[in-house]
Amino acid sequence: MLEDVDNFLRKTWLECCGHLSSFKIDGINYDSGGSVQIFDVEKSKTMGSQLRRVLIPGQTFSHEYDFGSTTYLDMKIISERLGLLKDIEIISRNNLPDFRCDKCNVPAKEICTECVYDEKGLLCEECAKNHKCDEEMFFPLVNSPRTGVCSYTG
Repeated sequence: MLEDVDNFLRKTWLECCGHLSSFKIDGINYDSGGSVQIFDVEKSKTMGSQLRRVLIPGQTFSHEYDFGSTTYLDMKIISERLGLLKDIEIISRNNLPDFRCDKCNVPAKEICTECVYDEKGLLCEECAKNHKCDEEMFFPLVNSPRTGVCSYTG
């Protein structure tokens, strides 16, 4: 089911506060069935849809998490396999990008969630000690498209 993929994405890279999410496949929105009113009701279905009924190899689609500070994921079906799916597993993962401190250019370890909106805020441990924002604005820099957003900590 699409909800299994949504749960996997949340558990692996996205979940922070239980925000709503949706997939967009061929112009149709698949949401959690909650009270999302921003979509055209005529073109909205639930995430209870079976994968084999809505996706085929080569197809591209998207996922959105949190409709306030939205994280957008573009996805593509590479191949399919026959059989029952018990659990979704990661078979490969990208390496954490080489994030550098905005001030001194050494590897960054934290992100300031206040400064990130000005496209700044990557900090090493030393520069974080003297940063102007309050310490509660700092979050660990993690391997996720959600890093520095809302209350995501990895």
